[in-house]
Amino acid sequence: MLYKVKIGTRKSELALTQTNLVCEALKKINIPSEICHIITTGDRDHRPFQNIVGDGFFTKELERQLLSKKIQLAVHSSKDLPSQTHHDLPWVAFGNREDPLDVLVIPKELIKSKNPLYLQDGLIVGTSSPRREFQLQKAFPNIIIKSIRGNVWTRIEKVLKKEVGGTVLAWAGIHRLGLENKILELGLEIIKLPFVAAPCQGILGVQAEIASSDLVSQIANPDLTTIARAEKTILALLGGGCQLAVGARITKEKNTFHLKFEYFTQNEIFSFDLHNQNISELLRELFLKITHAKQDAPRVILAQNLQHQLQSAQKLVNKGFQVIPWCPQVVLPTWKMSDFEKVASTFSSLDALIFTSRFAVRIFMNDFISLYPDLLEDLKNKKIIYAVGPSTQEELKAYGLLNIKVPHEAHGKSLLKILKAENPLYVGTKDSLLMKLLDLEGRNYKFLELYRSFKSTNSLSDLPQLQSGDRVVLTSPGQAQCFIESLPQKLPPIQVYAFGPSTSKALAQAGIEHELNPQAGQWDMLIEKMK
Repeated sequence: MLYKVKIGTRKSELALTQTNLVCEALKKINIPSEICHIITTGDRDHRPFQNIVGDGFFTKELERQLLSKKIQLAVHSSKDLPSQTHHDLPWVAFGNREDPLDVLVIPKELIKSKNPLYLQDGLIVGTSSPRREFQLQKAFPNIIIKSIRGNVWTRIEKVLKKEVGGTVLAWAGIHRLGLENKILELGLEIIKLPFVAAPCQGILGVQAEIASSDLVSQIANPDLTTIARAEKTILALLGGGCQLAVGARITKEKNTFHLKFEYFTQNEIFSFDLHNQNISELLRELFLKITHAKQDAPRVILAQNLQHQLQSAQKLVNKGFQVIPWCPQVVLPTWKMSDFEKVASTFSSLDALIFTSRFAVRIFMNDFISLYPDLLEDLKNKKIIYAVGPSTQEELKAYGLLNIKVPHEAHGKSLLKILKAENPLYVGTKDSLLMKLLDLEGRNYKFLELYRSFKSTNSLSDLPQLQSGDRVVLTSPGQAQCFIESLPQKLPPIQVYAFGPSTSKALAQAGIEHELNPQAGQWDMLIEKMK
């Protein structure tokens, strides 16, 4: 009897329909499979996403099943995948992209005009997407937005029961389920909206546990995978997360990539149509437009992780620079379920937690606390939290964690001077200098590895072509090593800056002249040097 590949999926009709497409593709290459139904956080918790701790509400449980080797593959709507997925869970785009348009499903009598589209005053339209909410308010200022959740048919039923006047859905879901005729027979209209959809909308993603990665490579669509990862890169550049109101769609015609982009904040609306034959240059052009950089301003090549780029760039642009993002390294989760279980079982005995980066905070909250939500109250009210650097402190506060102690200077030695805990949990990466310092001093602590840095394969991993007068800012020893390995044989006159002593040491060992910013994590001093 042939071994069957276990494929995890949500239980919704759309999820099962999409998973069956993958099963058929595997069958064509003589690989039998069986479907495993998995209930996700997004299925259980019907609150607005903004009120739920974590991210990846429709994918996390599937990922945990993959890591536990209970399933070998998982099928997702790619837009549900977070921009930062686990290192041991590669994913690819499958099949062809469905039309990614959003549609309004609404009773005919509530449409006052179709060309141009005008809706009844005070019409209540249901959606749980911040992006769709902004787009609806922009297009139809006379309507009311109501937060609703549920699968495709559940939301259509809310319209039929008059709980809402209309709802916005992805056309891809309606088409894959074959619901178009049924919706029309019920007296409802399907109106295609001129919105830029969410990154990866209409794209199916297949994720594997690493031992089964050859399976997904056999059924991948390589060109669509490139586009999907570029759209996820855009999401990561903006900070990641489904709470962002961002639309992005990349298409390729002949040798040119075309990007339609919309991004809504409380203060500003960004809307661009961009074209470039090089997808990396396309994303860098987008970044310059988002940051409002002046084209004739001095260039800064910023070697930093994707999720930190925008915040750092805004500081530099405000001081008269333009920032060219370069992301040769990527931080990816590497945690293990067995380690999570050990920490959860002894969490009450801990008297403090130590965080040295925003990534540590984000992954801890999105993965660990979302798995053990009962520990959140203990974390908020009973634990002392030590944080290295102001950005780490800001990230903790964003999750409602306030009992925070921050050393005067943003480095491990400064933290050790104020660390009074007898049984702390250090959360982060074993590559940290702090871990070495804790061991040297013989401190008692527990360690939970959450992530590591890896060489990146994203759309911004190649060093931009250096120009005379460029300033290159390297924010970690790993970024410095990537810079050393990427240097062209003939180097134009540039100035290199090291963001902290460890980065400076890596450059000095390679014989690269540079200036040191001694206050790692502090931009003001570095910007003054660069002027």
